[in-house]
Amino acid sequence: MPNLKVLKVNKFKQQIRYLKKNYNILSFEEIKFYIKNKLSFPKNSCWLTFDDGYIDHYKNVFPILKKNKVSASFFPLATKGNRKKLLDVNKIQMILASCTNYEYLMDELKLSIILNQKKFNLPNYSYFKRKYYNSGSFDKNDVAFIKRLLQFVLPEKLRRDLIKNLFNKFIKIDEKKIAKNFYMSEKQIKKLLKSGMHIGGHGIDHIRLSSANNKQQLKEISKTFNFLKHIGVDIKDWVMCYPYGEFNEKTKKILKSKGCFMGLTVKRKVANIQKDNFYELPRLDTNDIKF
Repeated sequence: MPNLKVLKVNKFKQQIRYLKKNYNILSFEEIKFYIKNKLSFPKNSCWLTFDDGYIDHYKNVFPILKKNKVSASFFPLATKGNRKKLLDVNKIQMILASCTNYEYLMDELKLSIILNQKKFNLPNYSYFKRKYYNSGSFDKNDVAFIKRLLQFVLPEKLRRDLIKNLFNKFIKIDEKKIAKNFYMSEKQIKKLLKSGMHIGGHGIDHIRLSSANNKQQLKEISKTFNFLKHIGVDIKDWVMCYPYGEFNEKTKKILKSKGCFMGLTVKRKVANIQKDNFYELPRLDTNDIKF
Protein backbone atom coordinates (compact mmCIF):
# COMPACT_ATOMS: atom_id res chain seq x y z
CA MET A 1 0.00 0.00 0.00
CA PRO A 2 2.32 2.75 -1.23
CA ASN A 3 -0.22 5.46 -0.35
CA LEU A 4 -0.45 4.48 3.31
CA LYS A 5 0.57 7.50 5.38
CA VAL A 6 3.70 6.62 7.32
CA LEU A 7 6.90 8.26 8.52
CA LYS A 8 9.82 6.95 6.47
CA VAL A 9 12.50 5.08 8.43
CA ASN A 10 15.30 7.39 7.28
CA LYS A 11 13.25 10.39 8.39
CA PHE A 12 12.77 8.78 11.79
CA LYS A 13 16.53 8.19 12.10
CA GLN A 14 17.09 11.87 11.37
CA GLN A 15 14.56 12.83 14.03
CA ILE A 16 16.26 10.65 16.66
CA ARG A 17 19.64 12.20 15.84
CA TYR A 18 18.10 15.67 16.09
CA LEU A 19 16.41 14.91 19.41
CA LYS A 20 19.56 13.38 20.89
CA LYS A 21 21.54 16.46 19.93
CA ASN A 22 19.04 19.07 21.14
CA TYR A 23 17.03 17.40 23.92
CA ASN A 24 17.37 15.22 27.00
CA ILE A 25 15.43 12.08 26.08
CA LEU A 26 14.10 10.63 29.33
CA SER A 27 12.74 7.19 30.10
CA PHE A 28 9.43 6.87 31.92
CA GLU A 29 11.28 5.72 35.05
CA GLU A 30 13.35 8.90 34.99
CA ILE A 31 10.23 11.00 34.49
CA LYS A 32 8.53 9.28 37.41
CA PHE A 33 11.63 9.79 39.59
CA TYR A 34 11.69 13.54 38.94
CA ILE A 35 7.96 13.84 39.64
CA LYS A 36 7.91 11.69 42.78
CA ASN A 37 10.88 13.54 44.25
CA LYS A 38 9.58 16.95 43.16
CA LEU A 39 12.74 17.68 41.21
CA SER A 40 13.11 20.02 38.26
CA PHE A 41 13.38 18.36 34.86
CA PRO A 42 16.57 18.78 32.84
CA LYS A 43 16.42 21.53 30.23
CA ASN A 44 14.63 20.50 27.01
CA SER A 45 13.39 17.20 28.41
CA CYS A 46 11.73 14.87 25.92
CA TRP A 47 9.72 11.63 26.22
CA LEU A 48 9.21 9.35 23.22
CA THR A 49 5.89 7.50 22.99
CA PHE A 50 4.61 5.04 20.35
CA ASP A 51 0.92 4.11 20.13
CA ASP A 52 -1.07 1.11 18.85
CA GLY A 53 1.58 -1.63 18.91
CA TYR A 54 2.34 -1.86 15.20
CA ILE A 55 4.89 -4.48 14.24
CA ASP A 56 6.76 -1.65 12.50
CA HIS A 57 7.60 -0.38 16.00
CA TYR A 58 9.24 -3.69 16.81
CA LYS A 59 11.04 -4.20 13.51
CA ASN A 60 12.12 -0.61 12.79
CA VAL A 61 11.72 1.69 15.80
CA PHE A 62 13.08 -0.66 18.46
CA PRO A 63 16.45 -1.40 16.73
CA ILE A 64 17.02 2.32 16.04
CA LEU A 65 16.32 3.20 19.68
CA LYS A 66 18.66 0.43 20.89
CA LYS A 67 21.43 1.55 18.55
CA ASN A 68 21.11 5.11 19.84
CA LYS A 69 20.80 3.95 23.48
CA VAL A 70 17.46 5.70 23.80
CA SER A 71 14.54 4.54 25.93
CA ALA A 72 10.88 5.02 25.00
CA SER A 73 7.35 4.07 25.99
CA PHE A 74 5.18 1.82 23.83
CA PHE A 75 1.41 1.58 24.11
CA PRO A 76 0.25 -1.56 22.30
CA LEU A 77 -3.28 -2.87 22.37
CA ALA A 78 -3.66 -5.81 24.74
CA THR A 79 -3.42 -9.15 22.98
CA LYS A 80 -2.98 -12.81 23.77
CA GLY A 81 -0.61 -14.26 21.18
CA ASN A 82 -1.32 -12.54 17.85
CA ARG A 83 -4.22 -10.29 16.92
CA LYS A 84 -6.46 -11.98 14.35
CA LYS A 85 -8.56 -8.98 13.34
CA LEU A 86 -7.72 -5.52 12.11
CA LEU A 87 -9.01 -2.51 14.00
CA ASP A 88 -11.58 -0.49 12.09
CA VAL A 89 -9.31 2.57 12.36
CA ASN A 90 -6.60 0.66 10.47
CA LYS A 91 -9.06 -0.70 7.92
CA ILE A 92 -10.09 2.88 7.18
CA GLN A 93 -6.42 3.86 6.70
CA MET A 94 -5.96 0.96 4.30
CA ILE A 95 -9.10 1.80 2.35
CA LEU A 96 -7.90 5.39 1.90
CA ALA A 97 -4.45 4.13 0.89
CA SER A 98 -5.93 1.73 -1.68
CA CYS A 99 -8.57 4.03 -3.15
CA THR A 100 -7.42 7.59 -3.69
CA ASN A 101 -10.61 8.41 -5.59
CA TYR A 102 -12.13 10.16 -2.58
CA GLU A 103 -15.13 11.38 -4.59
CA TYR A 104 -16.07 7.75 -5.14
CA LEU A 105 -15.79 6.98 -1.42
CA MET A 106 -17.88 10.03 -0.55
CA ASP A 107 -20.54 8.90 -3.07
CA GLU A 108 -20.59 5.50 -1.36
CA LEU A 109 -21.14 7.20 2.00
CA LYS A 110 -23.87 9.38 0.52
CA LEU A 111 -25.69 6.40 -1.00
CA SER A 112 -25.48 4.45 2.24
CA ILE A 113 -26.90 7.38 4.22
CA ILE A 114 -29.79 7.76 1.77
CA LEU A 115 -30.61 4.02 1.82
CA ASN A 116 -30.42 3.79 5.60
CA GLN A 117 -31.91 7.16 6.51
CA LYS A 118 -35.19 5.80 7.86
CA LYS A 119 -33.69 2.73 9.50
CA PHE A 120 -31.24 4.77 11.60
CA ASN A 121 -33.22 8.03 11.68
CA LEU A 122 -30.38 9.90 9.98
CA PRO A 123 -30.37 13.54 8.83
CA ASN A 124 -29.77 14.32 5.16
CA TYR A 125 -26.30 13.86 3.66
CA SER A 126 -26.06 17.64 3.27
CA TYR A 127 -26.17 17.94 7.08
CA PHE A 128 -23.10 15.72 7.45
CA LYS A 129 -21.34 17.59 4.66
CA ARG A 130 -21.94 20.97 6.31
CA LYS A 131 -20.86 19.82 9.78
CA TYR A 132 -17.94 17.50 9.09
CA TYR A 133 -16.43 18.54 5.74
CA ASN A 134 -13.41 20.47 6.98
CA SER A 135 -9.72 19.76 7.29
CA GLY A 136 -8.19 17.78 10.15
CA SER A 137 -4.81 17.93 11.84
CA PHE A 138 -2.99 16.32 8.91
CA ASP A 139 -5.80 15.62 6.41
CA LYS A 140 -7.53 17.66 3.75
CA ASN A 141 -11.30 18.14 3.78
CA ASP A 142 -12.34 15.05 1.83
CA VAL A 143 -10.09 12.60 3.71
CA ALA A 144 -10.99 14.10 7.10
CA PHE A 145 -14.69 13.89 6.18
CA ILE A 146 -14.48 10.22 5.20
CA LYS A 147 -12.54 9.35 8.36
CA ARG A 148 -14.98 11.14 10.66
CA LEU A 149 -18.07 9.48 9.20
CA LEU A 150 -16.50 6.02 9.30
CA GLN A 151 -14.81 6.42 12.69
CA PHE A 152 -17.52 7.88 14.89
CA VAL A 153 -20.22 10.01 13.24
CA LEU A 154 -22.47 7.36 11.68
CA PRO A 155 -24.22 4.70 13.82
CA GLU A 156 -21.88 1.85 14.76
CA LYS A 157 -23.76 -0.87 12.86
CA LEU A 158 -23.81 1.21 9.68
CA ARG A 159 -20.15 2.18 10.06
CA ARG A 160 -19.03 -1.41 10.51
CA ASP A 161 -20.98 -2.60 7.46
CA LEU A 162 -19.57 0.22 5.32
CA ILE A 163 -15.99 -0.43 6.45
CA LYS A 164 -16.35 -4.17 5.87
CA ASN A 165 -17.75 -3.72 2.35
CA LEU A 166 -15.16 -1.12 1.31
CA PHE A 167 -12.30 -3.13 2.80
CA ASN A 168 -13.34 -6.30 0.96
CA LYS A 169 -13.66 -4.32 -2.26
CA PHE A 170 -10.25 -2.64 -2.23
CA ILE A 171 -7.99 -4.92 -0.15
CA LYS A 172 -7.54 -8.33 -1.71
CA ILE A 173 -5.59 -9.92 1.14
CA ASP A 174 -7.01 -12.03 3.96
CA GLU A 175 -7.64 -9.91 7.05
CA LYS A 176 -6.10 -12.46 9.44
CA LYS A 177 -2.90 -12.53 7.40
CA ILE A 178 -2.65 -8.73 7.42
CA ALA A 179 -3.37 -8.52 11.16
CA LYS A 180 -0.68 -11.09 11.97
CA ASN A 181 1.87 -8.99 10.09
CA PHE A 182 0.54 -5.59 11.19
CA TYR A 183 0.56 -5.70 14.99
CA MET A 184 3.14 -6.81 17.55
CA SER A 185 2.57 -10.20 19.14
CA GLU A 186 2.49 -10.71 22.88
CA LYS A 187 5.94 -12.30 22.61
CA GLN A 188 7.37 -9.21 20.88
CA ILE A 189 5.78 -6.87 23.43
CA LYS A 190 7.40 -8.88 26.24
CA LYS A 191 10.76 -8.66 24.48
CA LEU A 192 10.50 -4.86 24.36
CA LEU A 193 9.80 -4.86 28.08
CA LYS A 194 12.71 -7.17 28.89
CA SER A 195 15.01 -4.99 26.77
CA GLY A 196 14.36 -1.97 28.98
CA MET A 197 11.52 -0.29 27.09
CA HIS A 198 8.45 0.88 28.99
CA ILE A 199 5.04 -0.61 28.15
CA GLY A 200 1.79 1.21 28.93
CA GLY A 201 -1.90 0.61 28.32
CA HIS A 202 -3.91 1.47 25.21
CA GLY A 203 -7.05 -0.59 25.65
CA ILE A 204 -8.23 -3.78 23.95
CA ASP A 205 -10.25 -2.76 20.92
CA HIS A 206 -9.26 0.91 20.52
CA ILE A 207 -12.70 2.20 21.55
CA ARG A 208 -13.53 5.84 22.20
CA LEU A 209 -13.70 5.83 25.99
CA SER A 210 -15.53 9.16 26.05
CA SER A 211 -18.42 7.57 24.12
CA ALA A 212 -18.52 4.34 26.16
CA ASN A 213 -20.81 3.84 29.14
CA ASN A 214 -19.46 3.20 32.64
CA LYS A 215 -19.65 -0.59 32.32
CA GLN A 216 -17.82 -0.60 28.97
CA GLN A 217 -15.11 1.72 30.27
CA LEU A 218 -14.55 -0.37 33.40
CA LYS A 219 -14.31 -3.55 31.30
CA GLU A 220 -11.88 -1.99 28.81
CA ILE A 221 -9.61 -0.47 31.47
CA SER A 222 -9.71 -3.57 33.70
CA LYS A 223 -8.66 -5.82 30.82
CA THR A 224 -5.89 -3.38 29.94
CA PHE A 225 -4.68 -3.40 33.54
CA ASN A 226 -4.77 -7.22 33.67
CA PHE A 227 -2.84 -7.51 30.42
CA LEU A 228 -0.06 -5.24 31.66
CA LYS A 229 0.14 -7.26 34.86
CA HIS A 230 0.18 -10.49 32.82
CA ILE A 231 3.19 -9.48 30.72
CA GLY A 232 5.18 -8.28 33.73
CA VAL A 233 4.67 -4.51 33.79
CA ASP A 234 5.02 -2.80 37.17
CA ILE A 235 1.38 -1.84 37.63
CA LYS A 236 1.98 0.27 40.71
CA ASP A 237 2.33 3.42 38.57
CA TRP A 238 1.21 2.46 35.09
CA VAL A 239 0.36 4.81 32.21
CA MET A 240 -2.74 4.92 30.01
CA CYS A 241 -2.63 6.27 26.47
CA TYR A 242 -6.21 7.06 25.42
CA PRO A 243 -7.34 5.62 22.06
CA TYR A 244 -8.08 8.60 19.80
CA GLY A 245 -6.98 10.71 22.78
CA GLU A 246 -10.54 10.61 24.13
CA PHE A 247 -11.63 10.29 27.76
CA ASN A 248 -14.03 11.80 30.29
CA GLU A 249 -14.24 12.27 34.05
CA LYS A 250 -15.44 8.68 34.53
CA THR A 251 -12.37 7.45 32.65
CA LYS A 252 -10.06 9.33 34.99
CA LYS A 253 -11.93 8.08 38.06
CA ILE A 254 -11.58 4.44 36.96
CA LEU A 255 -7.89 4.92 36.11
CA LYS A 256 -7.17 6.42 39.53
CA SER A 257 -8.89 3.47 41.21
CA LYS A 258 -6.61 1.14 39.23
CA GLY A 259 -3.41 2.90 40.31
CA CYS A 260 -2.79 4.61 36.98
CA PHE A 261 -0.11 7.30 37.25
CA MET A 262 -0.96 9.42 34.19
CA GLY A 263 -2.97 9.53 30.99
CA LEU A 264 -1.79 10.68 27.55
CA THR A 265 -3.94 12.51 25.02
CA VAL A 266 -3.36 13.50 21.38
CA LYS A 267 -3.76 17.21 22.04
CA ARG A 268 -0.92 18.85 20.09
CA LYS A 269 0.96 20.85 22.66
CA VAL A 270 4.18 20.70 24.70
CA ALA A 271 3.36 19.19 28.10
CA ASN A 272 4.10 21.14 31.26
CA ILE A 273 4.44 18.57 34.05
CA GLN A 274 4.32 21.27 36.73
CA LYS A 275 0.97 22.66 35.51
CA ASP A 276 -0.87 20.10 33.38
CA ASN A 277 -3.32 17.56 34.79
CA PHE A 278 -1.47 14.22 34.94
CA TYR A 279 -4.45 12.49 33.31
CA GLU A 280 -4.69 14.96 30.44
CA LEU A 281 -1.11 15.29 29.20
CA PRO A 282 -0.73 16.65 25.65
CA ARG A 283 1.85 15.40 23.13
CA LEU A 284 3.38 16.37 19.81
CA ASP A 285 3.18 14.19 16.71
CA THR A 286 6.29 13.17 14.77
CA ASN A 287 4.97 15.36 11.95
CA ASP A 288 5.25 18.36 14.28
CA ILE A 289 9.05 18.04 14.49
CA LYS A 290 10.63 20.61 12.18
CA PHE A 291 14.40 20.80 11.71
